[in-house]
Amino acid sequence: MAFATTPKVAKSLQDMFNMDLADEKEATEFYTKAAKAAYEAGDLKTKRLFETIAIDEVGHQNWLELQLSLIERIGEQNYASKCALPVRRKRNKRKPSGLIAL
Repeated sequence: MAFATTPKVAKSLQDMFNMDLADEKEATEFYTKAAKAAYEAGDLKTKRLFETIAIDEVGHQNWLELQLSLIERIGEQNYASKCALPVRRKRNKRKPSGLIAL
């Protein structure tokens, strides 16, 4: 399977978010045009589906714009340290000894 465009490697978080934002904007435009085409074809269910997907893509854009704003305000290093999740270790789940199963 081939990609429509060659994947790009981001050099930073900000670069990655900017590339993702461009992709989301492209997707929003695509689904908006698809909704319009479905409407013009009289296919209202498909129009609604594409509109729902387009709205979801706008939500992704908003989230990415927020992340970029945070990076701009606090810096990429601080953003990365605040957004990193702690690693959870598995607990050893031992069965209690001395119990008899009924």
